[in-house]
Amino acid sequence: MADDAKPEGAGAAKPPAGSPAAPSYVITLTPAPPSAPPAPPASAPAEKESPPPPKDAAMVPPRLLYFVLIPIALWDIYTTYLGVSYFFDLPTNPDINPGQFAFGLVVTLIVFGFVLATQLIYSLPADNSPVLILKGAWATAVAIDLYTAWEGTRRVVFYGEEDPVKGVGVAIVAALIVTSTIFLSQLLLGKSAKS
Repeated sequence: MADDAKPEGAGAAKPPAGSPAAPSYVITLTPAPPSAPPAPPASAPAEKESPPPPKDAAMVPPRLLYFVLIPIALWDIYTTYLGVSYFFDLPTNPDINPGQFAFGLVVTLIVFGFVLATQLIYSLPADNSPVLILKGAWATAVAIDLYTAWEGTRRVVFYGEEDPVKGVGVAIVAALIVTSTIFLSQLLLGKSAKS
């Protein structure tokens, strides 16, 4: 065993006469009690814990918005169907030609589905070709929805009258109709699109 491992006074080497005695140190390790948390440094400011957000805050949109936006979305579906029917000269009565009537419904559902999925489509990362194609299809569907909402509303409200002032007013209303459907997409899909 080495000399420094021997206890003091048990055969340890003595310093030569006239030189100061070498200091001896004893280190004792004691574990901290398990319940005592480590003390924060004196210079660090105390962290304030923010209270958790209320459970109802921004989690559920007001029901009033749903009651306003859902009828507008239903009007959007109706005017989109009418606009598609007028554009393709399709019957709006299924008894006349069921195939053409079904075609109008399918086109309407595709257009409305893309507009309603706005939040979901724009939450996708735009780093690959399929997503870019999907966003291009979305832009096409919004353009079709704007036109068909304008055409359908103009024909229902003004019976297709060709008045430029009324046409501009209906165009503004059609833009608001489509924007309302996009806003409904934010309310319905905003939370799930982020997760």
